[in-house]
Amino acid sequence: MPPLTRPRPRDPHPVRAWVPEDFGPPAPRPAAPARPPVTPAPAAPAPDARPPRAAAPSAAPAAPAGPATPPERTQGYQAGYAEGFATGQREAYAKGYGEGHQEGYRDGRAAGYQDGRPAGYEAGSQEAGALVATLRTLLDALAATTGALHQALAEDLLALSVEIARKMVGHALQTRPEQIFDVLQSALAALPQARARIHLHPADLALVRAHLPEHPALTGHRLIEDPALSRGGCTLDTDTTQLDASVPTRWARLLGGFPDHLLTAPPAAGGDA
Repeated sequence: MPPLTRPRPRDPHPVRAWVPEDFGPPAPRPAAPARPPVTPAPAAPAPDARPPRAAAPSAAPAAPAGPATPPERTQGYQAGYAEGFATGQREAYAKGYGEGHQEGYRDGRAAGYQDGRPAGYEAGSQEAGALVATLRTLLDALAATTGALHQALAEDLLALSVEIARKMVGHALQTRPEQIFDVLQSALAALPQARARIHLHPADLALVRAHLPEHPALTGHRLIEDPALSRGGCTLDTDTTQLDASVPTRWARLLGGFPDHLLTAPPAAGGDA
C-alpha cells in the first residue's frame, strides 16, 4: 500500500509576488464582503448588577487579492498608447496646420489684395495709356494713308474723267460738225456790235456757207478762212473787241478749276489727242 500523506495545511497569510503597477485603467476589484451588522450596545446595568462577560473578538476575514496583470497586457497597453499618441499628434498637427493655413491664406489674400490693388491699378492704367497712345498713332497714320490714298484715287478718277470728256468732245466734233452753228450763235450774242469778222476752219467755213440761208443771224458778217483753227471753234473780232471761241480756249476754260497736271491737250475732231 502507498504511504499515506497528509495534506499540508493552507497558510492563512500567503506571500504574493510583486508585479509592477499597470499604466492602463485599473482592473475592477472584487467587492468587499459584507460586514456583519453591528449589535447595539446593551443598556447600562443596574448599580448592583455584575457586568456581563465580554465575548471573545472574532478575526475579520481578509479581502481576496485582485488578479495579477500579465506582462503582455502591459506591453500591449504601452504600444497602443504610443501608437495612439502618435496618431493623435499627427491628426492634431494636420488639423492645426489646415486651420492655420486657411486662416493665413485668408489674411494673406486680404493683405495682398489691399497692397496689390493700387499697384495693379497704376500698372494697368499706364499700360492702357500706352496702348491707347499706340492705337491713336496707328489710327492717325491710317487716316493719313487713307487720306493720301483717297486723294490719289480722286485725282486718278478726275484725270480719267477729263480724258473721257476730251475723247467724247473730239468724237462729237467729228460726227456732229453742225455744232459750229451753236458756237457761232453764242459768240455773236456776246459781242456788243452787230458786225464782226468771223474766222473759221476751212471745213467749218464751207459748212456755214452751205447752210447760211438757214441761219439769217450770220448774214452781214464777214466769214474768213483760218487753217490755224481746229474744227468746232472760231474767233470773232470787231474794231473794238476780240472774242476767242476756239476749241483750246474753251477747253482750258472748262478745266480752269482743275490742277495743272490735269490740263491735257484740247480735244480734236475724230477723238485723237
